[in-house]
Amino acid sequence: MQKYVIMGVQGSGKGTQGKIVGAIPGFYHSATGDIFRSLDLQSENTQIKEELAFLQQLFSDSGKQGAISIQRLSAERASDDSYRFSLLIVRGGKPTDEFSGRLSMQANLVDKNGPMTIELPEGQPENAAALQLKFKYYQRVEGTISVPPGSQLKSLEAKVLEPGQASPKATRNLILS
Repeated sequence: MQKYVIMGVQGSGKGTQGKIVGAIPGFYHSATGDIFRSLDLQSENTQIKEELAFLQQLFSDSGKQGAISIQRLSAERASDDSYRFSLLIVRGGKPTDEFSGRLSMQANLVDKNGPMTIELPEGQPENAAALQLKFKYYQRVEGTISVPPGSQLKSLEAKVLEPGQASPKATRNLILS
């Protein structure tokens, strides 16, 4: 199979000539600029879909004043002895005041000695400030969990707690393979 490449400066007619040749049976026209623009559009489309899902959650359940949910919980290894986590806490409806509370997390790990659990912020007080919550509509929370070297995170549970309340306002679990 023979291949032909049409090259030239911008505006020299490469696309026009390529379309003419592409109309001949047995020839195919492909422009790398079109391919790259479509890749950019796919990436942008994915980002727009994520933002739309966020906004739908943010403004949905307007009858459920102040309903809280945990969105986009993720964790990935940062180094041999740490994992980075991030999540988004969203409050639905049309709140008139700020929500104040804290985030509690439980990391379940496995290493050569077997399973173990790390509670945040209790087990790692340096994370306490990052786990404090104060927001009207949403709050992004990011941080690092220190783990024994070589251990593997198996699951992560996040709970939104309100002062004076026994049960969490929202819970989210992430299972890692």
